[in-house]
Amino acid sequence: MATHNNVSLLGIVRRNPILQSNGVETVASVAISTIVGLRDESFRKVTGQISVVSFVIRTAEEKMVNEIRTWNENDTVYVQGFIATKDIEKSSICPKCGNVNLRIDACRDARSGGNMIYVYPIYAEKIKSYPDIKESLDFLVKRQEIANRASLVGTLVREPVQGIVRGRDYTRFQIAANRKYCAQTYEEVLERTDYPWIYSYGEKSKLNMAALHTDSLVLVDGALQGRSYKEVYQCQNPECGCTYTEAGTTLEILAYDTEYLMDCDLDAALEL
Repeated sequence: MATHNNVSLLGIVRRNPILQSNGVETVASVAISTIVGLRDESFRKVTGQISVVSFVIRTAEEKMVNEIRTWNENDTVYVQGFIATKDIEKSSICPKCGNVNLRIDACRDARSGGNMIYVYPIYAEKIKSYPDIKESLDFLVKRQEIANRASLVGTLVREPVQGIVRGRDYTRFQIAANRKYCAQTYEEVLERTDYPWIYSYGEKSKLNMAALHTDSLVLVDGALQGRSYKEVYQCQNPECGCTYTEAGTTLEILAYDTEYLMDCDLDAALEL
C-alpha cells in the first residue's frame, strides 16, 4: 500500500498543554481548534458557515514536547504532522447504579473498545500570542484556505455507507492509511497503520458510493472535521440492566476530492 498521511494546520491553543511523565518519557497533549473553511460548495450548503473543529495534538518526542510546553491559551500555532489512531478501552458510568461499563461489552453494535484519534506532530511552532480568542479566530479566518488541510492515501476496510444530514446526501467510508516516520528519539524508521473515517457530501458522495468498495485504493484531499455522536449502552450490572445514552465527539476527514487509484468501479461512477 502507498504510504501517505499528512495534515497541515493553523490552530488556536484552547487550553494550556498537559505534560505527563512516566519516569521514562514526557507526553505532551494540547487541545487545538481550527476551522473548516468554505472551499467545498457541498459542505457550505450543509453548514452555511465556517465551522470550528477541535482536536488533540499528542507526542512524546523531546523536541516537540519542549516546543509545546511554551504554548499558552489563545496562542496561534502551526502544526505539520499526520492523523494517528490508538486503540483504547472506553468505559461509561451507569447514571442509575454507578456501575462502570466497558464499551465493548455494554455498547450496542460496538466492534471494539474504541479508539483515540489525534494529530501526531512532526513539526510545530507558535506563531503569535493573542489576548483573547476573537483575535486568534480572526487570524484563522483570514487564512482559511491554508488553515486546515489533510491528504491521505488508503484502502477501504469495509463497504461505504450512505446517509442524509440536514437534507444533504453524504457517504462515509473507513480507510487503512499507512505511515512511516522516524521519531527523533529512535534510530529506526517506524511503520504504523491508522484507520480514519472519511466523509463526502453532495454529488461527490454519490460518486464515491458508486465507485468505492472494500479494498478500493483512494487518495483523499480534504480537511479535519469534528462530529458529535451518541451511543446506546446497557448497564452490565445484572441487578440494574438500564439502557442509557452516552455522548461523545470524534475526528474525521471531510473529503473535498477523492482520486480513485486502484480497484474502483469507474464505470459506475461515470454513469452518474
